[in-house]
Amino acid sequence: MALTPTDQDSLNVAAGGNLLTKTPRDALAIIENKLKVRNSRNKPVVTKVSTNAPSSSTPHFPEIAALADAVKAMLL
Repeated sequence: MALTPTDQDSLNVAAGGNLLTKTPRDALAIIENKLKVRNSRNKPVVTKVSTNAPSSSTPHFPEIAALADAVKAMLL
């Protein structure tokens, strides 16, 4: 899957320019922050408590989660 043009633009805005000019660590921080914001906006008002640890890939934004995972792999 690829990022949509809207997601690409959104990440570039969050980066204050082209995300690709950032270091992998800075890019990862931007991507993870963006993912947290998007996930928090899409949470239902009432949620079921889960004992499972959240995974880095969410069904709502698999493209952004996959990008975050790829950048994390680059940092290892």
